[in-house]
Amino acid sequence: MKMSPRSGERPEDLELRFRILSAEYSALVQRLGSTSAVSAARTNLYFVFLSATGVALALISNASHFTREFQVFALGVLLLNLLGGLLAMARMLHAHGQTVLYIQSLNRIRHFFTELDADIKPYLTLPVHDDEAGVVESAPCSSNR
Repeated sequence: MKMSPRSGERPEDLELRFRILSAEYSALVQRLGSTSAVSAARTNLYFVFLSATGVALALISNASHFTREFQVFALGVLLLNLLGGLLAMARMLHAHGQTVLYIQSLNRIRHFFTELDADIKPYLTLPVHDDEAGVVESAPCSSNR
């Protein structure tokens, strides 16, 4: 990779920055992957819980012939599902915020790489800008890939 030093910068400084940012890039890619995996696992767990409570309510309603006690029990279970859904949504929003942060950081590092060598820009698939459009274009679930 050819490095064009800025005014007052030594090639050793640029090489050190390149190595540090390469290590940071690798760490961010790993964290982005683990955040996506944990988020998907939590979502799947919530849907399993939701489905299981639906089946359990159906079985109990058949056995109890839809009595008043069943209705109170069902209300409690459905409120528990609502609480679980709100907590899952809060976790998903937090994971989304982390994902946006990681993607912006990765885009900034790619931008640095293009500043070091502008000739590599046509070979980069993902954007090099950390604005909203760059984040959307880089998002793991983006449909334009």
